[in-house]
Amino acid sequence: MWLLNHRSLENSLQDYIDFLNDCLKPYVREEQFLLLLDSWGGHATPEIHDEIFQDDQQLSTCTIKVIPPKCTPLLQPCDVYFYRQVKNLVKRLQNCAYLIENDREINSREDCIKIQSIVHHQLSSPIFREMIRYAWYAAKLSKEREIFYNVNEVCFPTNLLKNRCSCEQSSFINCARCQNIFCFQCFYDNYHSGSCM
Repeated sequence: MWLLNHRSLENSLQDYIDFLNDCLKPYVREEQFLLLLDSWGGHATPEIHDEIFQDDQQLSTCTIKVIPPKCTPLLQPCDVYFYRQVKNLVKRLQNCAYLIENDREINSREDCIKIQSIVHHQLSSPIFREMIRYAWYAAKLSKEREIFYNVNEVCFPTNLLKNRCSCEQSSFINCARCQNIFCFQCFYDNYHSGSCM
């Protein structure tokens, strides 16, 4: 049993080293940067990072800060605020009145992929830039706090139901990117995210 666990830890560490070399290093190049890590022992060792991230004078370009154990929900920006907005959007998609009225569920593998794509498309809209920055402020990693709009204010404003989709069906969502109003069928079934830039 120990050999199996030891082997999977080695594989995890090698996967992490491959990630650093193949994904992070081309992005940061030889620039100074801050890397926030959780407290898992495998990747919190500075030697690995010092070896991979060096400038032309062989000096380390990576500054590591480790989030203490059991502090992830308090210090990681995504856990502090951003994932709440993701969950809110997913819940709105899965609990839409249209689905309930038609006794329909969206829980297939294809639906899961589609929902993730829609969430990414909506939340990567420029209108949410300040909201994402707020997650850093809420995690006490930034001192700048900006005014922002959240998912409910942008995608599901209080006056949404007064409007109709272009197909004359009841409105479901206001697209964060194009600011057009859509019913569930036009937005989800017809996959509006695929045509909206």
